[in-house]
Amino acid sequence: MIQGLNIPDGFATTSEAYFYFLKETGIENKIKTIVDKINVNNIKDLQKKSKELQTLIFDRWGELLYESQQLKSKWNGVYIGKMCVEDVYVYKIRAKDVFYEWHEYIGKITLLK
Repeated sequence: MIQGLNIPDGFATTSEAYFYFLKETGIENKIKTIVDKINVNNIKDLQKKSKELQTLIFDRWGELLYESQQLKSKWNGVYIGKMCVEDVYVYKIRAKDVFYEWHEYIGKITLLK
């Protein structure tokens, strides 16, 4: 806590910043295209479509620390039950389009405690 300001462990971003990022990079439309075609009453379709959206986070040596196949995934900075050290990490968001081509968006996040 810094003078009454509680800063949570792990990397956090506001939902507003996250959705701004999705919109500005064009990922939002690609995700909507995939999600709009999901038949929520068909388990096999749900399983297939969940593999078409991925969020990955790596450390500086390329080790995979976090993986999610959910639209609103959030990494809490934990890897194998332990909080990661303050550092810069790499994220990769992958989305498959209607033509079954993968699009990757790679960037950096800073983990603060």
